[in-house]
Amino acid sequence: KGKADIVVIQKLLSAMVLGNLEDAADYLESAGAPPPGTQKPKMSSFTTWLTSNSVKEDAGAIEEQLRMEMPVLLSDEHCEKVYRSGRDLYVYTNKRLLLIDVQGLRGKKVEYLTVPLGLLTGFAVQTQGHMDRDAEVYIYTDVPAKGVIQQDILVKR
Repeated sequence: KGKADIVVIQKLLSAMVLGNLEDAADYLESAGAPPPGTQKPKMSSFTTWLTSNSVKEDAGAIEEQLRMEMPVLLSDEHCEKVYRSGRDLYVYTNKRLLLIDVQGLRGKKVEYLTVPLGLLTGFAVQTQGHMDRDAEVYIYTDVPAKGVIQQDILVKR
């Protein structure tokens, strides 16, 4: 629970960057997200926050929040995958990569960075090593201020 399958992530990014949305949907379906509300907070989530590893979140629950609490999604946009790193979110939708960066001690300042799928130019996946707990995903974009987006992901053993 709460861990990501790096191979599915790699296949999903390939399908999205290369424009094959049918394959992307197949990879998402095969990944099988856990039912909403089944994940309980654990001490490991605190250590994950400290080490900045991303853990998978329920995309449906986050989509609901992004429609109701902070309406940033378009009407025809849907959350495909969501990863939490501390208070920040990496939201992969059918239209963009949305980075939600919660800033400050109280989290009152929030930055929303949108990278349309058309501006994703490539990616790299570095698998975990023998002593690593995480894998790294590097997403390359045509956005001048964000040429590379790095995400550390806690993977299944």
